[in-house]
Amino acid sequence: MSSISSNSPTATPEQRLSQLTAWLATLGLVQVGSRRPASADASFRRYFRLDVVPELRATLGATLIAMDAPPEREDSRAFVHVANLLRAAGLNAPQVVASDLAKGFLDEWYDVVALDYHALHRGKARASQSQRVERCTSICPKSVSARTFSLKGAES
Repeated sequence: MSSISSNSPTATPEQRLSQLTAWLATLGLVQVGSRRPASADASFRRYFRLDVVPELRATLGATLIAMDAPPEREDSRAFVHVANLLRAAGLNAPQVVASDLAKGFLDEWYDVVALDYHALHRGKARASQSQRVERCTSICPKSVSARTFSLKGAES
C-alpha cells in the first residue's frame, strides 16, 4: 500500500486510480472490474464509467460515472451543492449517489441528464425540452427571459 495520501499533490494518476478503485469496491454499487474511461476535460478531473451491480440496476440504471477530482486542485463541494440545487428545482443534473469529498471521489448517476437523441429527432422530446427551459427560467433572475434560451437546435 502506498504511503502517499489521496490528498498528496505528489500522488500519481495511477495511485489515485488505485485509491478510487479501492473506494468504489467498498460501496457495493458497481462492478469495479468494468471500469473504463468515460470522458475527459481540460481540468484535473477524470471520469470513469462502471457497470452497476445487477441487484441495483432497477434502482440506479445500468452504469454510474465515478469522478476523480484531486482535492488539492478541485473543490467538489460546489459541484455537489449546485447539482443538488438544480435537482431540487426540477432540473436535470447528476445525482451524487456516493462521495468522499476529502479524497475527491464522487459516484454519480448521469442517466437523468441524457436526452434521447432519436426521440428528439422524432419530435417526442420537444415538449420536455420546453419544460426544461421553463424550469430554468423560473430559477433565473427576472432579468433573464425565456428568449435567452434557444430551442433552434431541438427543431432540426
